[in-house]
Amino acid sequence: MAERAAERAGSVLGDVMDRLPIVYVRGYAGPTAGIDVAVDDPFYGFNHGGTHVRVGGDGDPLFYQFEGPLLRLMTDEGYRLLVRGDQHQYLFDANDGTVPRASLWVYRFYDQAATTFMPPPHENVIGRLFRRVHQRVTADGFDIEAAAASLYDLITLIRRKTGAAKVHLVAHSMGGLVVRCMMQKICFRNGREPARELVAKFFTYGTPHGGIAFQLDALDWAEQAFGPAGADIFAPEKMYGYLVPGATLTDRGRRFAVALGIIVALIAIAALAATLAP
Repeated sequence: MAERAAERAGSVLGDVMDRLPIVYVRGYAGPTAGIDVAVDDPFYGFNHGGTHVRVGGDGDPLFYQFEGPLLRLMTDEGYRLLVRGDQHQYLFDANDGTVPRASLWVYRFYDQAATTFMPPPHENVIGRLFRRVHQRVTADGFDIEAAAASLYDLITLIRRKTGAAKVHLVAHSMGGLVVRCMMQKICFRNGREPARELVAKFFTYGTPHGGIAFQLDALDWAEQAFGPAGADIFAPEKMYGYLVPGATLTDRGRRFAVALGIIVALIAIAALAATLAP
């Protein structure tokens, strides 16, 4: 009996050792205000579960308790979520080849664009109002090609520290475009390894692979020119710029959009200040 138990344990251990690291890439968070909310979650929302499921033709909700993808992988598949205060720092500090391959990693690319990791500025009422308006209509600090390049670096680090040849990538919504930018464009720059040498499997859900286009040309133009809250990355013309090797992102209308946004914000602040004046 002891021998059978040992065989089963050895089989499970071998299965876990053969598994590859899984990297999660989250989706679109909206403007800076939404980014600040997103970064407050240590796992970027991938730890969230659910209690409602819709089955049948009527669409009526039924109770179903889903524990979330990270917990499911840990309890059912033997994966480990290694944090120790900072997943990225944990990888840096670990010796090469010592980190378990059956491990889960959350790519926190939005941290660079968040304002919550710095002390709040000293400002008057007008400045505070302007900052709040600005944070609700822009996504300053986020660049999809920079995020894709950093994802390449993270995958390289994970491979070195775990000894795994490749990783699995799971991406939600815009996260799928970040991954595609890395695979289709970043990997062709500066002697980097091709995506086929890095990625074993790539799974996306809710990703607008064909972009987001409107039936009205005016709305398409507004999406590209104004890019509210960074939504212009879903415009097909912009997607061509960050998905095709050698292409460049076009920023036509960007300066006009920024200027117009500032004017609108100033008008709104002036109107609010006038209403608050005695």
